[in-house]
Amino acid sequence: MAESKFSARDKMMEIRRELHNRAYVFPRLVAKGTLKQADADKRVAIMQEIEDEYRDKADREEASGRLF
Repeated sequence: MAESKFSARDKMMEIRRELHNRAYVFPRLVAKGTLKQADADKRVAIMQEIEDEYRDKADREEASGRLF
C-alpha cells in the first residue's frame, strides 16, 4: 500500500468537519422526510467511530515522534 500524503491528525480533522456538516444537514433532511432518523443516527455513529479511531492513531503517531 502506498504511503499516505496526509497524517492521521489531518484525516481526523476532516472527519470532524464532516460530522459538523452532518449535524447541520441531517436534521433538515429528516424534517423533509428524505432521510430517516435511524439512518441519520447510524451514519453519524459510524463517522464518530472513525473519528475516534483516527484520534487514537494520531495520538500514537505524535507520541512516537516525541523524544521527551
